Amino acid sequence: MLNFTFKDLENCTREELIGKPSDLIINLFSKARLLPGWFTLDDFQYFYTLLKMQTFMDIQGDILEIGCFHGRSSAVLASCLEKNERLTLVDAFDLMTFENYQNPPTVEKFSSNFQKIMKNLDFSKIKIIKTLSKNLVLEKKENFRFIHIDGAHDEETVLHDLKLVHPTLKVKGLLVLDDYHHPDFPGVAKATDQFLKIYEKKYNILSDINRHGALGRKLYLFKTSN
Repeated sequence: MLNFTFKDLENCTREELIGKPSDLIINLFSKARLLPGWFTLDDFQYFYTLLKMQTFMDIQGDILEIGCFHGRSSAVLASCLEKNERLTLVDAFDLMTFENYQNPPTVEKFSSNFQKIMKNLDFSKIKIIKTLSKNLVLEKKENFRFIHIDGAHDEETVLHDLKLVHPTLKVKGLLVLDDYHHPDFPGVAKATDQFLKIYEKKYNILSDINRHGALGRKLYLFKTSN
């Protein structure tokens, strides 16, 4: 019997545990996993596949992430940017939050480490915003094709974040929720289920995915209409 833990799986590339990923994904993830975080190899493959499928289907638009921490998930989002697309990264960074992480990055540290692992990226396409999401203002002209919400995990904040980004997500865009039905964060599922009741005719659940090394699932929502 193999001896491993959830923590091992967060950084795992061992084929006997997760199957054989492609060299492309392994190479990308090997860089991203140098950054602290809980974004797994599974997550990396799902994000990359869906982002590239959007491109092949000519679904164009910017990308938004609320809750980037040290930038592990941001790396795959940035690697899938197409010409004239931008990535907006929103995080509290070193501001006081309810979660109170032990090693939150500063904007300067985040930028420095992110540039070290994403050496070929045009950083003029990256916009970093330091704020609590409750204070975030998104311009009406924003037109995102992919939004990842991984900020505060309490019910009130998650519902706020979902309602905030809804008008900015284009039709046929994807909205991804972190830690859906995580036992430690029941507010995520409660807020998401409320949101889907309000906008039940505007979203379809594309996938509800368990992930190696993670207790919470990723919920992928496909926007069908405004």
